Amino acid sequence: MNTSLSVLHVLTLTHSSFVDYCATKAGAWMVHDGLAAELRSIYKATGVKTTSVHPGWANTPLIKDHVETIRKSMHVMEPQEVSDAVVKQ
Repeated sequence: MNTSLSVLHVLTLTHSSFVDYCATKAGAWMVHDGLAAELRSIYKATGVKTTSVHPGWANTPLIKDHVETIRKSMHVMEPQEVSDAVVKQ
């Protein structure tokens, strides 16, 4: 008997910055953990892999007015850096 395994990869992307965004990031992480738990325990979907990505600062419109200040003390990733890291997962 031939059995094929399909793997679905669920991805959650968030960005850390200000308090409201940090709260959103934490919320996204908890939704991700809840989804992963439901997939395992309720749906027995062992072939579904989930990943929650929480990059640091990324050079997006969100930080355009502050990017140079942030770069003085932290690395600011380009969006391509983030997407390349996600694809390598």
